[in-house]
Amino acid sequence: MELAKSLWYLHRDLSEEAGKQGYLSCLDDYQRGGFPDATARLAEALKDAAFYQTLKDEFAAFSAAYSQDKSLMRFRFHNQQKIWTQLSELPLERREYHSDMAEIPSVGRFITEDEISASLTRGSGIDGGKGRIYAYFTEKHSSKEQVDFLKNEYGIGGRSHAVSGATHSGEEHGGKGIVLKKQDCPDVQMNWANVAKRISELIRKDRFLTPEEKTQYEELQRQNTERNAGWNEYNAVKEAHPDDMVLYQVGDFFEMYGEDARQAAELLDLHLTTRNIPDTGRVAMCGIPSNRLEQYAAPPTF
Repeated sequence: MELAKSLWYLHRDLSEEAGKQGYLSCLDDYQRGGFPDATARLAEALKDAAFYQTLKDEFAAFSAAYSQDKSLMRFRFHNQQKIWTQLSELPLERREYHSDMAEIPSVGRFITEDEISASLTRGSGIDGGKGRIYAYFTEKHSSKEQVDFLKNEYGIGGRSHAVSGATHSGEEHGGKGIVLKKQDCPDVQMNWANVAKRISELIRKDRFLTPEEKTQYEELQRQNTERNAGWNEYNAVKEAHPDDMVLYQVGDFFEMYGEDARQAAELLDLHLTTRNIPDTGRVAMCGIPSNRLEQYAAPPTF
């Protein structure tokens, strides 16, 4: 019922533009009637597998769009990450346990499973690390290969405020694994095999990347595929014309790579940079706006 209420309030606070674009349209019918009745009907509808999947897909699409355009919400106090987590965990089996315990014994403070998961979903802390981890763990690798990958990705180091942002908390990682620390709590020590297992489970449950991160990751994968194909085509043309300077059109630019890029940058005073080509590494490149090609091609030194 808590999830149904959160979804009801979220849908109510969509902007007029979001409504026109059809975001979360599967919830439209649940704005009719009084709040108790509407949320009760929605809670019941969430038990239907087809409705649940439709809602999950629409929520992911809305979250990705909202990350780019905050005007889709009239108010911004909704915790969309919490709603997404509750939505993702909804199909998980619930079990009831009974006890004859007369009273609950006192329990000391401890680092929760949610806090452990949150720490792991931040990735290695190195630029691009979270995407590399996700990409590697969605490929087929043995457990040993996953462990070796994590050791190399994380290296030796750590960070402060690592557990729920608490002041006296931290994370340490090294050759044996990861240690989480929080004031007045027992340390949590995870070897790399355990870390690999936890990350695999988070990915399986679609909880490692947020909807926005997943959309960005898929877009990056699409761009990498296009760049890889472009690089292969460029090399084929260059092989057929080894003595010519080859310009390859990518969108609104003509790009040059490798030695061609170095020569063009020097002759035409262009900015020389590098680009990461999947399965190849970083390659020197520079570019010319397509609408200024004649201006650059005119000098006889080109």
